[in-house]
Parts: sequence; C-alpha cells; structure tokens
Amino acid sequence: MEKTVEKIRQEISETRLYNTVKEISNFHRIQCSPGIRKACELACEKLQADGIDAKVLRFTANENTWYLGQKMFKEWDCTDAWLDIVDWNERVCDFREENMSIIQRSYPCDYRNEDLDIVLVERLDDDYLQTLDLKGKLAFVSGMPRQMGNDIFTKYGAVGLIDDMIMEIDGVRTRHELLDTLTYISFWWKHTSEEPKPFGFVLSPRVGDRLRKLCRDMEEQWKQDSSKPRYPKARAYVDASLYDGQMEVVEAVVPGETSEEILMSAHICHPRACANDNASGCAGAMEALRVLKKLQDAGELSLKKTIRLILVPEMTGSFAYLSTLNDYRHIKGAINMDMIGARQGRSYGPITITGTHYALQSPVTSMAAYALSYAKKMQWNLEGEKVPTVNSMIAPYSGGSDHIIFSDTMIDIPCIMLGQWPDKYYHTSSDTLEVIDTNVLKFSTTFAASYVYTLSNFSDEMVTDFLLEHIRLMSEDLQRVKNAPRCMQQYVKEYYVNSLDRCKEFGVEITGLQKQAVSDAADAILPLLSPSEETKDFEGDEVYHRVLVGPINDITDYDVLYPDCVSQQEDYRKVAGNLGWRASEIYEVLLNYMDGKRTLKEIQEWMFKDRGMYEPEFVRVFVNLAEAYGLIAR
Repeated sequence: MEKTVEKIRQEISETRLYNTVKEISNFHRIQCSPGIRKACELACEKLQADGIDAKVLRFTANENTWYLGQKMFKEWDCTDAWLDIVDWNERVCDFREENMSIIQRSYPCDYRNEDLDIVLVERLDDDYLQTLDLKGKLAFVSGMPRQMGNDIFTKYGAVGLIDDMIMEIDGVRTRHELLDTLTYISFWWKHTSEEPKPFGFVLSPRVGDRLRKLCRDMEEQWKQDSSKPRYPKARAYVDASLYDGQMEVVEAVVPGETSEEILMSAHICHPRACANDNASGCAGAMEALRVLKKLQDAGELSLKKTIRLILVPEMTGSFAYLSTLNDYRHIKGAINMDMIGARQGRSYGPITITGTHYALQSPVTSMAAYALSYAKKMQWNLEGEKVPTVNSMIAPYSGGSDHIIFSDTMIDIPCIMLGQWPDKYYHTSSDTLEVIDTNVLKFSTTFAASYVYTLSNFSDEMVTDFLLEHIRLMSEDLQRVKNAPRCMQQYVKEYYVNSLDRCKEFGVEITGLQKQAVSDAADAILPLLSPSEETKDFEGDEVYHRVLVGPINDITDYDVLYPDCVSQQEDYRKVAGNLGWRASEIYEVLLNYMDGKRTLKEIQEWMFKDRGMYEPEFVRVFVNLAEAYGLIAR
C-alpha cells in the first residue's frame, strides 16, 4: 500500500489543483443559477480533456418538483444590485463589485429614485418588533432571521433587509477580526402564496457599526427634536429574477474491473469566491479521479471497483442524483469532499475525516484511518521516519453536508466526509484564493485517492493494519463515552465488532479470531471506564416503517402539500422551536433506526445508546407529523 500511495502522491499536481480552484472559484455558484451552470460546464470540459468519461446532468428546478426528500425551488439570476446610504452619499453594497454584498435569491426592487427609511432592529421578538414602524422600510438586523424574518415582512411590513452578521466561533473568529468581511447569507424560498418577496443587502461589521451608530444618533436627535429626521435614508436597486429553470450535476466515471462502485462527491455551489468551500473539494476530487485513471491506464495500479464522481449543488444535487437510481446496492462506499485545502494556522482546523454513524454498522471509517496512516507519510524526520506536514484527524460522525444523504440507512452508501473545521473564513467573502495552501490541498487529494483505492481494492494483505486502526478508533470512541451510561459504552463495542461483518462487501472475510481480538480489546478497556448510573424511560409499542426513501431535507417543506394537518404542524413547531437546529439532527437519527421491526420504544433506546438523545416529547410530535404526511407508516 505504501508504494501505491507514493505513486498517487507523486502524480498529483499542485499546479493543477490550484488552477482548478482558481477557475471554479471565479464563478458565482448559487444553486440553480447561470453561474453554477457555467462552473459545471467548465468542470465537465476539464474532466473530458483528461480523457475521463464525463457529462452534465440537468434537472428541473421549480417549486413543484421533488427529488426524494428535497423540495426544489426556482432558478435565480442577478445581474446588478446596489445599496446607497443617502446620508453619507456613499454606495455601501455593489453586487458587481462583490457578489456577497446582496442576500442571495433576493427578489427585484427599484428604489433608485425613492428614499427608504432604515430602521435599526435590535431584537427579534414580537414584543419588541411591535414597538417599531417597519412598514415600507428597510429592517437593519445582525443575524439572518428565520421564521421571525418572514414576520418582519408579512406581519410588520418591511420591504427589505440589511444584515451585518458575523457567525462568531470561540477561539477561531470574532466580529472584530473580520471587520471588513461579508457573510454569505441567502433566502431559501418555498414559493408559497403567502411567502414574502423581499430583497436584502449584506454589510461588513465595520460598515454595519457605522450605520448602527448613525441609526442610534438620529433616533436620539429625533427624540429631542421631532422636526429632525428619525431614520437614515437609503436607495436600493436589485435587477434579479426567479423563474422555472434547471439544476446541473456533473458526473464522471473511471471504469473498474466490476460494476460495483465507489462514489466520490463534492459540492460545486456557493458564492464567488468560496475557494476553500468548496472549489477546493471539487479540484481535489477531479485531480484524484485523473490520477487514478492515469495510473490505471499506465498499468501502475488496477481498480477492481468502478469510481464515479459527482459534483453537485450541496444536498440538493445529491437528492436529485440519487433519485435517478433504482437501486443503490452496487455503490459500496463513498467520500464527500468539502473544504479540503485552507492554510493551516491558529484559526484553521485540521483536515478532518468525519466517520460514518453507528446505525450503518460499516467499517469504512477504519478503512479511512488505514488509508490516512499512509497518506500522512509525507517528509523524512531526523530519525529517518516519514511524518506528516499537515495536521489531520479522524472525527466522530456529524452532519452538515451531502454525506448524511448517502449514509441514510435506507440508501446505505457508507460515506465519510473529508473536510476542515473549524475554518476562520467559512461562508464569508474572505474565503478567497489567498487562503488556499497547495500542500494541504495535495495532502487531502492524496488521502482521497488512497481511500478510494482502498475501498476498491481492499484485500487480505491490508487486514492486519486495518484492524489495528479499527481497535485504535474504538479505544478513542470509548474514551469519549468514558463517563456515559454503560449501555452507550457497550454499544461502541458492539458497533466495532459487528461492523466487521460488512468487510465482505469489499471482498474480505474477517475471521472469527479477528473479530474476537477486537471484542477482547474492548473488554480490556471497559473496566477502566467510569459509567454513570443514568437511566431513561421510553414508551411506544408502535412499529413504523419508512415510506420516503432517504432523509428528510426539511419536514416543514411538506406543509404546503398537507394544509389540513394544522394541529400536527402546530404541535411539532411548538416543541421543535425549543430545540432549534437539533430538531433535524434528532429526526435524522430516529429515521436511521426506523427499520420496520423496532418499536418506537426500541428506536428511542437505540438513539440514546448511539447519541445520548432523550427527547420523547419531540419524538412523539415528529412521528405524528411524519405519519400524517405519509413519510412513515405503521
């Protein structure tokens, strides 16, 4: 394996990687837009130029189209947009100069000859909003509002937004550190009849602080003298349109000896530039595919399984692509490449291989650790050993990108994610070519190609080192739950032992003695842990099976299809609202354990053993809503 990885490393071109990042990042790649279409066409042409069988797949994009659990939306095109602060005689946003200066998917507006009042919104709650006069005005907020955002337009009458949000991350980035940076903010329309059609602009913290001071100063002056203007004035223009359109996915294939496949995926969307997120992932995936094909054509290596690459609009494109397949069983494993090439420093996270979740019972995370152990052998140290020059780690499963779709238990394509977190410039205008480090990007690409090769060509010769990595990861996972209830600790052991059975899908049978060695290693560790005495009570004798194939992108998308389910919707929103983003995480886990055999009580027990989740009230309202929507059934 070491010689194969070194061949891969030597063949990877840092210049090619950098140039591909540069070319892709020069497109404004909003999902379902002319910009991402051009990026997809460019990527396809580059793959074809390297002799790879590649094509662009096209999917319908409108509000009435669904791909598995994904409700689609209209295509959006923006050609011009700007915001002037009249009081300063200054243009503070210009789409043609900086694409992130507009809230993406803004509707058109024309206030070139009409002043708009800017109202500072300090909080997003009804009691406070009722004290403001927002009708026909611009609401100036800090933080993209969700449901309350719709209320700002529909209930309180604002025509648009100004936002100067920076998502702060402890120890990584603060608002003060990114004073001249813009955040990537977007509207995500459902295109319902009652939905508002506003526009919006994005300010840097520096400009936002200036505008906030102006708003407060004018408010104070108005309170002392009501003849003075109360609000700053703005003029705004957005030349944009939303319409029934198309969405593109790039597909490329390098045939192996069999029809079984390994899938590579990277999302090609996001605003210009978004170089690390995710032009880097696209460049790395394309280069990995090129290198594997070249080495195979030269007889330097052989691929038993076919390698297929898709470049997708994040999440949306994966749902659409999978909807074209009648069966997923021929796809044995996958890698999702998302943010893989930023410069290492105080505020940048390591290259992170995010493992699969326990519900899949798959060994591919340990196969990734096996491939990583060779990819990390980069430079000689003084003792004559090869050591890494890039920081990397294997991390437990977490969501956030396309791997959650492939790894859904109904789709059952075990998918790791290769990424980088935390990242200082994630989803900002500062994610430019300057953050790209070709050494980091080459390392990530070397790992990705080596991992794909490992899954394609897994053999008995790899088993010993693979099992050692398997046991090492098991010990790390047991350490993470060292103070958790014993049932969680025992589940870690069961996962690592039972997941070995799926090695046969990669052509290797793990022997009983080998499985026993893993079990014995766990038994040696378990007495060292300090389990808590925590117990939970679960209820529910009902047995549900899943009707919808794959995960649910957003369960509230179904509201428009089932207007009569008002009580279930209200019950769900009441409980889910208190959980925030965790609500979708909980129902993702719940669905992954819903196999048509387990009772609701047993599902909750598995959820607790897996993630420590205990949310019986939410489980009940979610199940009631999902059953009403026909997504699950008894």
